[in-house]
Amino acid sequence: MDGPFLFFGVAACIIGLFIIFVMIVASRAAAERAANRSKELAQLASELGFAFDPSFDETMSKNYSHFGQFNEGDNRVAYNTLTGSLTIEGQEFLTRIGDYTYTVTRSNGGKSGGSTTTTYRLTYLILKLPFIDVPDTIIRHESIFDKIGAALGFDDIDFESSEFSRKFFVKGKNRQFTYGLIHQGMMEYFLTGPFTPVEIESGDCLIHDGDTTWSVPEIREKIAFAKGFIQRWPSDLLDDVYNRT
Repeated sequence: MDGPFLFFGVAACIIGLFIIFVMIVASRAAAERAANRSKELAQLASELGFAFDPSFDETMSKNYSHFGQFNEGDNRVAYNTLTGSLTIEGQEFLTRIGDYTYTVTRSNGGKSGGSTTTTYRLTYLILKLPFIDVPDTIIRHESIFDKIGAALGFDDIDFESSEFSRKFFVKGKNRQFTYGLIHQGMMEYFLTGPFTPVEIESGDCLIHDGDTTWSVPEIREKIAFAKGFIQRWPSDLLDDVYNRT
């Protein structure tokens, strides 16, 4: 073999071996991070008195299909799941916290017909509301698309606080319930403290902020936020949903 060809052949082998080495190191690092996260979440579950299951759960998207987040993409799997009960204002709320992943495949266009698959991961918190027939409600930060929708006449509930109405998008099936829920104290709670979007659908309350994985300290913050949200439900509103038949 001529010298140049030998040189390039050896160089190609070295580069190939280096790429394989980097992939192995990256894979091991990812596995170590995943193991450490499961360990941290198991410890959190123990502190909360929750059960912990690190295994994959492919039924999550089916059981919570009423939330749009769990209908996104393909290969939908929940894992690192914490289940238990939170006591809020003397009432037990069945709670599920965990990680969730899904993939989205997009066409690259062109004649080649190729595609790119992206994996998304997020952490969620779900409370089972121990109330009867709670109207579906969405509360989140207002986006530019919401502002465009409002200009076109799409439904968005406004409140007396112009600051709150400017910063938050609120939508509910029952306006009377929504106005009762989002009182002045609740608005101040959302405006002044850490906020995470809230969705109430089919008696479940989902707290999540899109494709974001929470650290254990962040999960603690979300639990505190969820408790603060429930604690601020007005007594007359609670009397109404408790006494429905």
